[in-house]
Amino acid sequence: MTAKPTPMANAIERRLEHVRAIWNGFATDPKARLLIWRCDVDERRMIDMLVELETEPAGAATPDVFLTLRSAFLKPEEHAKTLLQELTDQFDHSRQDLVAANLNADWQPPDPGQPNGVRLLKALDSFHHFYADRMELLAIFLSPERIADPAGWRQWLERLARVDLNASIRFMVTDSLATPLLDGLEASAPDRIRSVEPALDMSAAVEELARSEGADGPAKTFRCSLAAVASAATKKNPQAAEKAAGQALAVAKEQNWVDQEVVIHMALGAARIGAGQADKAADSYRDAIVAAREATKADHPAGPKLEVVAGMALGSALVAGERWTQAARVYEAVAPLAGKADDVTMKLESLRMAAWCHEQAAADTDAWRCGLQALEAGEAMPPEQRASSTLPWVGQTLLRLIGQPGQTGEDAAQLRARLDAAMGAGWEGRLDPGATIS
Repeated sequence: MTAKPTPMANAIERRLEHVRAIWNGFATDPKARLLIWRCDVDERRMIDMLVELETEPAGAATPDVFLTLRSAFLKPEEHAKTLLQELTDQFDHSRQDLVAANLNADWQPPDPGQPNGVRLLKALDSFHHFYADRMELLAIFLSPERIADPAGWRQWLERLARVDLNASIRFMVTDSLATPLLDGLEASAPDRIRSVEPALDMSAAVEELARSEGADGPAKTFRCSLAAVASAATKKNPQAAEKAAGQALAVAKEQNWVDQEVVIHMALGAARIGAGQADKAADSYRDAIVAAREATKADHPAGPKLEVVAGMALGSALVAGERWTQAARVYEAVAPLAGKADDVTMKLESLRMAAWCHEQAAADTDAWRCGLQALEAGEAMPPEQRASSTLPWVGQTLLRLIGQPGQTGEDAAQLRARLDAAMGAGWEGRLDPGATIS
């Protein structure tokens, strides 16, 4: 259904063609209904790219139309109704664009009065028929922003795959390789459900792009070495990461790219964390802090931000090693740096983590102090920024500490009133993000 990639296609383009070929193989199977992409985070981005390109007429390379539905999966019995509402809303928002493109925008979902599941499937079928001259298949990408009931989600998809539905309607989902929810689901309906691992090796793609782009010189050498660090991290090979980092660092020092020295130390730290070397990762992040300070002294505009980022990374490495007291001190030191960098989000987050680490170390007095400072930082935020912050977790920590030694100045009722004023009634409902698909 698609042409073979040209010899000049780059590493990303070839992987996109591979993803598209997998879809086409699924699409040509008349019995198949549900495609499960089992992928990591980087591969998921390629799935998203496929959907985005096939949604835009200019980039489409298949005769199929893709629609993405992101409604959270909360209750199995309500999900079909929620999806139908999202589908209808999407279409309503696009009516003017359809008219502008000289397309018929008169489609309407079926009348209510039928069970939610039946009505959703009939809506999809009628949508396909309404625009049958513009598509072969209607591909529905189910990408819920939250999954509150993983077992219910699995059962819901199994039932969906078994429904007697027009073969021109297909569904696909992604499932995380690291935290799978749908392992073995294809065995429940092998003719209807197909599970694939695209095996794209995205780290190798990044290395290839780095080698192929730009003229030879320090910048290219640095770019290739940094890509090699990322590739080694993906393969959990800290020795290879250290070697590549050394090569990149030598270039950065020779070129006086002090900000890029920070990047290299951070990348090596991430590789070490991924390999379970928390102590060595902490050493890398300490090196990053030193380099960031040098950048600040040299009046590099990114210096203060880099100090914050490196400090937060060091704190995370110490947490990974369960060095609670050290981590708390590091997070406390980051807070004033974030203030100087005018980064209110990181100021709140550093103080929140300091409070949590002190709590783990049974230092309740310090935990309470840092928790109150985090609350003050959150209260100073603009309301719209506060709404998407980690302030609810600050509130949760403070409520846990009420009545513990070292807590003074506020009782539970006063604290709750203050938290409600900062975040609105019902803020505790935001504490359970549920399971998600990456």
